[in-house]
Amino acid sequence: MIINEKEKRKTIYCFHIGIFMLTGTSNVLSKLYLSNTTFQKLDTYLKERTDNDNFSGAVLIAHKGKILFKQGYGYANRETAEYNTPDTAFRIASITKMFTAVAILKLQEQDELRVNNTLNMYIHDYPYGNKITIHHLLSMTSGIPNILSFVEQTAREKTIILEQLIRKIKKQSLEFEPGTQFNYSNSNYILLAYIIEKISGMSYAEYLMRYIFEPLKMYNSYVDDGTSKSSQAIGYSFDLNQILPAKPYDMSWSFGAGNIRSTVNDLYLFDKALRNGILLTNDSCKLMQSAIIKTDWVKIGWGENQNESAYGYGLIITPTTQDREATIGHSGGIGVFSSEITHFSTSDITLIILINCDSFRSSAKAFLTRFETIIFGKYYTI
Repeated sequence: MIINEKEKRKTIYCFHIGIFMLTGTSNVLSKLYLSNTTFQKLDTYLKERTDNDNFSGAVLIAHKGKILFKQGYGYANRETAEYNTPDTAFRIASITKMFTAVAILKLQEQDELRVNNTLNMYIHDYPYGNKITIHHLLSMTSGIPNILSFVEQTAREKTIILEQLIRKIKKQSLEFEPGTQFNYSNSNYILLAYIIEKISGMSYAEYLMRYIFEPLKMYNSYVDDGTSKSSQAIGYSFDLNQILPAKPYDMSWSFGAGNIRSTVNDLYLFDKALRNGILLTNDSCKLMQSAIIKTDWVKIGWGENQNESAYGYGLIITPTTQDREATIGHSGGIGVFSSEITHFSTSDITLIILINCDSFRSSAKAFLTRFETIIFGKYYTI
């Protein structure tokens, strides 16, 4: 779907997310390219990439609350000849962390916990659990190693129950004193999902369904338990000679950190609700969107002019620079699936990209950069 809209704007920039104040001016904000011609070119580009087996997924672009472009490309299921659409459910990988963070803050609003509570309140024998808080888990500052760093890929092809997963994480020594450094670690969000279940008396899937998916009418979003469902994207591995179903990856290893399936349509509903105070109170939104610790874990930008990013609660936050305005969102990758949800705060543009293949240069992050060059007038030939 391509919707016609032209928008040109001149901006003096002043951006505030929670306590993360960013000010300045940026040439990149002087003009937006959102004409129907732009989206027709974008559609042609993506169709060409799809025809050459270099893209398979779904894309949505919105501006000021209006969807301008949404389309699916390639196959969701090659065996049944089902195509990707804006309602195809992809593995969204680490975008899941946004939902887990919202669930924790919802529990705080319900007076079920506080983010300064320590981990040993929920797992009594957790080593250093008296030093690690929920805040540390949310902000990736706990010092707990990433489970992906100490469990082999082949092991993650088989189902693991949550209690076994927790025991594996508990055995690891801290990498640093809680609250002193940042280290991206799925283990933090596995522990948070465990806390959600323990406090709510509901499964993680049930809690998200009741308090997020159903209220927002995200009818095609759910926790992926490996069960085959309709309108579900299968992952494919592309090489020079053939296209094969991706190697198995059991989602139990990504519990709370990367085990949700969703669509570009549903993720846009979530994006709007999160930014407009529908899901959480204003205080919770500010807390979630506040930059906790500056880190160079993520580099985004063009050429040498790349942004340092900060991490909030399940959110990646980038400040404005000379070449790029401030953004907030998250990226993800699990097996052949990759994902991006990014909101450009001043221009009020949301880009959502979900991909179910691993072809050359086909990651969602790579396409995000290409789309930015087109929309903000950076030089890029399509």
